[in-house]
Amino acid sequence: MGKEFAFLDFTPGEPSSSFASFLNQTFDNGLEKWAHTYNNAGGDVFLTAEANTASPTAEPASLLLMGTGLLGLVLFARRLSTKLVD
Repeated sequence: MGKEFAFLDFTPGEPSSSFASFLNQTFDNGLEKWAHTYNNAGGDVFLTAEANTASPTAEPASLLLMGTGLLGLVLFARRLSTKLVD
């Protein structure tokens, strides 16, 4: 487990609900995530930074996408121009 932070203190036994979700639960480029632990008897909610076991989806670089698109456009234009000449 990673570093643990006391996130919320309350009167022990008081809360009757919990957090449904976290906004931006993953961080460090998707390598780590927040996990929450409720200690109702102690009156604490802890956030723990831990390794994210779900691997993030890899996305191709913008230049690679743009280069592939331009290459396709050039090849299409060349093919179109040879058909017009014939």
